[in-house]
Amino acid sequence: MPIHYFVFQVVLLRNHTFQNPYSGNHGIITLRITLQVTKNNQIRLSKIQSYVMHTLMNHTVSFRNALPEDAVFISRGFHTAMLYEDTPESQILTFAEKICRREDTLYSWRNTILAVVDGNPVGMITSYEGSRYHEMRVLTLHLVKEHLGIEFPDMEDEASAGEYYLDSLAVLSSLRGMGIGRSLLQQGILRGQSLGLPVTLAVDPVNVRAQKLYRSLGFEPHGELFIFGHTYWKWIFRQ
Repeated sequence: MPIHYFVFQVVLLRNHTFQNPYSGNHGIITLRITLQVTKNNQIRLSKIQSYVMHTLMNHTVSFRNALPEDAVFISRGFHTAMLYEDTPESQILTFAEKICRREDTLYSWRNTILAVVDGNPVGMITSYEGSRYHEMRVLTLHLVKEHLGIEFPDMEDEASAGEYYLDSLAVLSSLRGMGIGRSLLQQGILRGQSLGLPVTLAVDPVNVRAQKLYRSLGFEPHGELFIFGHTYWKWIFRQ
């Protein structure tokens, strides 16, 4: 008789509050138990694994405009969106204080909508009218160079007058795949539509998952951009 393995899970604690790198969230602690049946039909414990499963069950996602005190969360979100997730904490805090806390930069709290669960930010989208882009960009890149020593030469303008640009989107890694990113994009689309402007964004050509999401919402390819040292695709909302 071959050896068989049976795996089952037991929920130990529901709505346990824990800390993640961004803020508090809710989840459940689960045991994953593996039992082994031997050749002699004896059952023995093979493995116990405990882990946290994040869930939005019984929790409502709401949206609000960001505030100055959300600057650190916005900074983290920007670095996540740019795939700079290994950025030193000191740089994230400097970016938050010198750029996100201001009112006149690309990544300002004034340009950001937050997704919130139980009062805690879990995602963000930064967006703005294209007519404001160039002036904000000049200041933002100047501040980045001054305070962080980073430059982005030969960078094109991401947006221009006559469009509403969705700049940065980020969701806590523990809550991705639950529709929060889609909802934030819809918030950005609605804001652009309320201004009577076409809505645009940029996507990395290798980010197939993001492209699938954008297509499902009604975005289509609309040219290319050279920004932050890489070529991105510009997409526009058609639906």
